Amino acid sequence: MDSHLIAFILEIVFSLAISAFVLHLLQPVLREMLGELCRRDSRAAFWGTFTRLMLFIAPLLVVLLLTRSVSQGELVLAVELRSTLLHALLGQFAGLLIIGKVLLNFSRHSDREIGQ
Repeated sequence: MDSHLIAFILEIVFSLAISAFVLHLLQPVLREMLGELCRRDSRAAFWGTFTRLMLFIAPLLVVLLLTRSVSQGELVLAVELRSTLLHALLGQFAGLLIIGKVLLNFSRHSDREIGQ
């Protein structure tokens, strides 16, 4: 098997593993918070699914967009691992920022409704 293909597959697997780890850490707190904010099980289920998807899609997109493993140059393992980790974490950060912004706006809106 071509070393570029192996590196590309490893980048994808690495990104998905980081996403799964972050989701594992957030899932219990997220479920409780969404239940409080949404006040409906169907809304909480939607936002929970949205969050899980974003935590997998955002890092994977960054890795796919910024990968160098599909180029024809020589692969250096340390450089590829560093760039894969950087891309996956950058994507994870972007996904968490988006989710945080959505939930913060939703929380503020919910607080205003309760105050009225």
